[in-house]
Amino acid sequence: MRGRGSFALGAAALVACAVSACQEAPTSILLELSTSVPCAETKGLVVKVVTDGAPGERVIETTRCEGTQGRQGEARIGSLSIVPGASRDAKINVRILLGVDRPASECGPDTAYAGCIVARRILRFAPNRELDLPVVLRRECKGIACDDATTCVAGQCRAALIDDAAACSGATCGEGSLKPVAPGSDAGVTPRLDAGAALATDGGSPSCGASEKLCNGRCVSAGDPYFGCRPTGCTPCPDLDDGDYVCELGLCTVLRCKAGYKRCGDACVEADAQHGCGGTSCAPCDAANGTASCTASGACVLACKPGFKLCGGKCVNVNDPTYGCSPTQCSAASCPNPGAGTIACVGGACVVGACSPGTKNCNQKCVPTDAQNGCQDPAQCAPCATGNVCGGTAGATVCTCVPELAKTTCAGKACGSAKNNCGQTVNCPDRCSGYDTCGGGSAGPNGCGCTSVSPCGGNSCGSVYDNCGRSEWCGSCAWPDFCGGGGGNLCGAPQEGDCGPNWATMGTFSCDAGQERQRICGCHPPLYSDPTSWVHEGGDCYSHVTGQSCP
Repeated sequence: MRGRGSFALGAAALVACAVSACQEAPTSILLELSTSVPCAETKGLVVKVVTDGAPGERVIETTRCEGTQGRQGEARIGSLSIVPGASRDAKINVRILLGVDRPASECGPDTAYAGCIVARRILRFAPNRELDLPVVLRRECKGIACDDATTCVAGQCRAALIDDAAACSGATCGEGSLKPVAPGSDAGVTPRLDAGAALATDGGSPSCGASEKLCNGRCVSAGDPYFGCRPTGCTPCPDLDDGDYVCELGLCTVLRCKAGYKRCGDACVEADAQHGCGGTSCAPCDAANGTASCTASGACVLACKPGFKLCGGKCVNVNDPTYGCSPTQCSAASCPNPGAGTIACVGGACVVGACSPGTKNCNQKCVPTDAQNGCQDPAQCAPCATGNVCGGTAGATVCTCVPELAKTTCAGKACGSAKNNCGQTVNCPDRCSGYDTCGGGSAGPNGCGCTSVSPCGGNSCGSVYDNCGRSEWCGSCAWPDFCGGGGGNLCGAPQEGDCGPNWATMGTFSCDAGQERQRICGCHPPLYSDPTSWVHEGGDCYSHVTGQSCP
C-alpha cells in the first residue's frame, strides 16, 4: 500500500505475489477515491474486485471519509493499493459502491442501486508499473446504475474500459479519459428503480423515476448531457465532440474541453484565430488590415496587408504618425513635437502637417505668430528687431517698427538732425546762441560751435576782432609806411598834412604843435630827432629799431 490514508482489501486477498516477482519493480494499481457528496451524508463504501483467472470476488468495506475538499470541491475517501496474483498483466474489473440514501452494503442489482452511487473500471495491470486510478463518486450519478461494461460519469454512462492502462499516471486515467456511449445505442443505460418508480410491465411506456425522463422509449437520467440537461426534452448538449459536459441546475456545463479546444463561456470552441488561439481571451485575434493565424504555442500572429505594419499585436497604417512613420518603428518618439499642430508622414519621415490658427510652421514646429517668431510672415521665424511689433496694412502680418518720441531721438543733441529707432530723420531743436552755429568748429553735426574766419584777409596790420569775437594780430607796416596810413588797419605812407613827422624835411614838424601832441601819441618833439627810428602805426608810437614804445 502507498499514499496517505490508504486502506487494504485485507488478509493478502489482493496483496500476493510470487517471490521472484516481489524482488522486481512493483506491479500495482493505486485506487484513489473521492466524492462530491459531503462525508456526513455518506453511509459507507464497498470496493469489489474481480480478477481474470482468480476465483471469486474480493471485497473491502470502509466508512472512511476524510472530508478534505479538493480543488473540485471533493471530499477524499482514501486510497487502495491493488496488486495482481501470479499474472502480472491480468485484467481486473473494479466496482465501487457508495451509500448515500442507504448503507453501501445494500447497494446492488437487487435494489437497482437506488440511493447509491456506483462506479466501474476495467483495465489490466502493467508489469513492473505502479498505475494511478483516480475515481470520483459524484452526486449526479446517484441511482444511475448503467450496465456492467459502463460507468456513470457526471450523470451519464460511459465506457468503463481503460484501453491503455500502462499510460495511467497522475490524473491521466481520470473520468475524462473514459469514452462516451453513443446516443441511441443499447449499451450503457440500465433502467433504475428510484423513489418508488417502477418499469412498465404491460408493454407500454416505462414509468421513469423522479430524476429520470423518457427518451426514445426508455428512461434516462435527467442529468445526462447526451439527452440534454432539461427535465423534459432529449436534445443533447451542444458540441459534445468538443468537450465533456455535466448537468448543473438543468444547464449544460463544460467539465473540460478536448485537445484543440478551449472553454469560452459555457461552450468548448476551437482554439483558433476566431477565438483568440490558445490564450485566455476568447475574443478573435485582431485581424483588421491583416490575416490572423495561431502559432504552435497558441499565440495570435498577424500578417499585415501592404501599407500596414505590426505594432502592439495589430496592423496599423504605416502613415499613422501615432506609431512613427518608419515601416519598422512603432513609436512616435522619433517624430518632432508639433506644438499646436499635427504630425504627418511624408516619405517615411515625420513632418509637421497642419498648424492650428494663430500658429505657423517654424523648423518643424508650430509656434505662435507673434513678434518672437517673425509675426505671420511664413518666411520669417527669427524674432523681430527690438522695438518692432506685428503690424502692416493687412493686419499683424509682418514686423513693423514703432517710432520713438522725438525727445528720445534728440536726447544729448543741441541741434541738427538724427535718425530715430526706425531709421527716420528727425530735426532736433537748435539750441545754439551768440557767435555759435550748429556744427561749427569741432562741435560735430549735432553740437554748437564757431568756425573762426581770419579778419586779416582785408587788413594788413594791427589787432582786429574776427567773427567769433576773438582779437587777432595782423602784423606791422614797413617804414616809411605806418598802420592806418592806408585807412583802418591798412599800411600806407603819410601824406602832406598828416599828423606826424614831416617826412619831406626829415626833422621838422609840419603840423601845429597842439595837433602834433594830440595825434602823434603825445610824443615829445626831441624824441623824433632821428625820424628813421620811429614809426606811428595804429595810433601807437614805437621805435622801429628797438621796438620800445614811446613814453
